[in-house]
Amino acid sequence: MSGEVIGCVYIYPSRDHAHGTDVSSWVRADRAHLDAPLHEAVTAWLTADWPLDTFIYRPRPRRLP
Repeated sequence: MSGEVIGCVYIYPSRDHAHGTDVSSWVRADRAHLDAPLHEAVTAWLTADWPLDTFIYRPRPRRLP
């Protein structure tokens, strides 16, 4: 493992209290192809392993191969 940062995920309490948690993420421009897979993996992880009532994580557009 190189320790190279290619992106980040943020999980915060909701600012507007309409839902429990706000989630966002980014990946570097040279790794943009990983944005949609990251979103899918984080969504699955939060759904399966976190005790969150609700969260907002804006969907990503699908990229064509």
